[in-house]
Amino acid sequence: MRENNLKYGDKIIYMEGVIVEVHDGCVAIDLKGRLGYLKVPMRMLITDYEIKVGQEVGFNMSFVEQLGSQPNYKYISNLMTRNKKILNDSKKEYPYYKDAGLSEVKFHLHRLLPYIIAILFITLRISIAIFGANDEYYTLEVVNPADNIELNDFPVESIHHSENKTVYTLDSNYNELNLIKDLKIPLNNKCDYYTISWNIYSYI
Repeated sequence: MRENNLKYGDKIIYMEGVIVEVHDGCVAIDLKGRLGYLKVPMRMLITDYEIKVGQEVGFNMSFVEQLGSQPNYKYISNLMTRNKKILNDSKKEYPYYKDAGLSEVKFHLHRLLPYIIAILFITLRISIAIFGANDEYYTLEVVNPADNIELNDFPVESIHHSENKTVYTLDSNYNELNLIKDLKIPLNNKCDYYTISWNIYSYI
């Protein structure tokens, strides 16, 4: 303690505050009159009751006096070391799954579930396209066809008529995208609708 370094005499003032935090080793106090915030060690608190948030406290206090113009570099060094440790600790990976009340495996499974479903869906679509494709011929079904449909420019291998539908078998060497595009012209307004089987191998 360097009481003799003070240039001005004591001016004791009675002050009051309210306890806002209670910890194992200290308490935090809000000073009344918006005069600030104070945290003191538990050993400096005189009390006859169990300490609780919201309790009022009173104490005598003088003004804080600056002792000199030069900083205390030892304290600055200690402060920088402490802040660096806090920064490094904050960069460590935090197990967020604990906040969610999940195990690590369940947490990662929960995060990856949408991606797993998307991959399975894409795989299923590709599997259907491959295994459901007919690489030998296309099957064109025309429902309620008109009498004047002309498909002479297409590689028709066979034609089967039924009550309200005509089924055409076409050569599979025709590129599927071109076939779909070219069929729009002769079948436009010539039937209720038409369907065609797919051939994924025509894109290879």
